[in-house]
Amino acid sequence: MKNVKLLLIFLIVGLSSNAQDNQKRIYIKDNQSMVLILNNEIIGSVDLLKSIPSNQIQELNIHREEKLSSKENLFYNNDKGGIMVAKTKFDIETKVQKDLNEFFGLNADTDLYVNGFLLENKNYKIASNSIAKIEIIEPDNLFLDRRVLNISIK
Repeated sequence: MKNVKLLLIFLIVGLSSNAQDNQKRIYIKDNQSMVLILNNEIIGSVDLLKSIPSNQIQELNIHREEKLSSKENLFYNNDKGGIMVAKTKFDIETKVQKDLNEFFGLNADTDLYVNGFLLENKNYKIASNSIAKIEIIEPDNLFLDRRVLNISIK
């Protein structure tokens, strides 16, 4: 009887520890806003437009149905999104993908996601004051085969 109780305790503890899932999934908030692309090279939040004087904005286009990437969005609801494209000569502080990857100990060519969308163009820069959160997403052997960075734009 004592052995059966001991076996039952080990079985329950063993199964419950294997049931824990350490994979973190990112889900979009309902109020996810559009992403702003300045001068076809800088990605930022729409709030970034507030910091640019209106006389410095040369052109502004809104594309509600367009996505940041042609790849499937692995982390978010694909129905959300939209892009604002603006042209300006206003100077904005930015971070380069290569530097972000190296700062977090990843290879310089590691994929970078913005709001869950893969940045296919490695030449994009990220507006520093638009970064709300940077997360290292661990590989799950299903969608990702290596660690990547996901930058949440506020």
